Amino acid sequence: MKSSITSPVKVAIIGSGLAGLSAVYYLSKEKQKGLQRGEGPLFEVHLFEKFLRNDTTSAQPWPSGRMLTTIASHQAAALGMDSSSISVPVKDGKVVRVDVPMRSFQEAYYFNLVQLYREIGVVFRPAHFTYSFSTIRTPTRAESTKTTERPQLTTKLLYNGRSGLKGVSRPIASSNPRCAHNTLPLLAQFATFVISTFFLLLNYLRLLFLSIPHRLWVPSQTERLDEWMRRTTPKTWISRQLGLDDSWRRFIGEVVVPLFSCVCTATIEDVWTMPVEEVLDYIYLGIFTPNYVALQGVQDVVARLAAPLDPHHIHLSSTITSITPDPSNPTKASVHFTRSSEAIPANGEAIHGFAHVIIATQANQAIPILTTYAESITSEPSARPIRNLIRCLSNFEYRKNVVVRNPLRMIIRPELSS
Repeated sequence: MKSSITSPVKVAIIGSGLAGLSAVYYLSKEKQKGLQRGEGPLFEVHLFEKFLRNDTTSAQPWPSGRMLTTIASHQAAALGMDSSSISVPVKDGKVVRVDVPMRSFQEAYYFNLVQLYREIGVVFRPAHFTYSFSTIRTPTRAESTKTTERPQLTTKLLYNGRSGLKGVSRPIASSNPRCAHNTLPLLAQFATFVISTFFLLLNYLRLLFLSIPHRLWVPSQTERLDEWMRRTTPKTWISRQLGLDDSWRRFIGEVVVPLFSCVCTATIEDVWTMPVEEVLDYIYLGIFTPNYVALQGVQDVVARLAAPLDPHHIHLSSTITSITPDPSNPTKASVHFTRSSEAIPANGEAIHGFAHVIIATQANQAIPILTTYAESITSEPSARPIRNLIRCLSNFEYRKNVVVRNPLRMIIRPELSS
């Protein structure tokens, strides 16, 4: 049978986060199917990433043996998902890659992600995180001295991990002699811890019960976490006498909200306004199930998703400046970008002939790119869908958050750092 070889369809993917790399992977699968059928490559994929990393330890061998490098051979770059991770040298000249931000997932909640990882061969393991709940109090002027001007961190609870099965622990009492006169006797401290743990367990079980989907108490899709907390706070006379109302409010405010602030990398204020349905779904689907992390870190995920790409079609340190109609074929697009490094000054470049452009970035980063394309289209009917998309993306709000990362060797497992 005579095969019909067709020209590949050029696709530009802007952004190398999970969305962009997943698009790379699935389009590459279709390309391989075309080759197997003798039709020629179906797609020619180009990946654009603006990030440039000067950390030479971030360059890692790809499964095919290639190295991911920038246009300057002495500089290594990391694609989006791995761009903020850090490399920590340990014994025997080895390097441990620490994912930043922390990337863990639950199988029930992130079902599609787990299926993708299994398909591309990423090995993952259970990760039993432990963490503490603390409060920060700034000393008043009356309390402030030269030694107590800094905010005081008070740890209230230690969570021992393993999906709650290992329970909680009591923080060690402060050894500061100035606080000795305020320290309760050991027995009283232990009794206070037991009582607080009982209320914690009671509220946790109540939260699990309320998270079970049921038509009698299911929240509306628009109900916020703060509204749901007020609606579910115990209101009977005996509940108030036993302090169950205050206990429930403290549990949501001091345990649930900080926990989801960490999970979502969001401010406390934003967590309070989250749709409670999202919070309850996450809790329900994660009941007694472990969290997982990629065994070789997120760099392994990046390498496997990007491996099928032609290295010449990976455009690192490339900031998109505009998208315009292709001068030789207005039905297609040209992607304009600047590429710079320490060795090469910024200069404008363009690649033409793209039939499709996938913008896999945040909405606020996609808007300027789409605006340049809308302004370059002379036909208003053709530009109207682009302008409608821009208005839709303008509804997304973003907050700047700080992720503290610690590159010290002491955070690495003892068997690696010794």
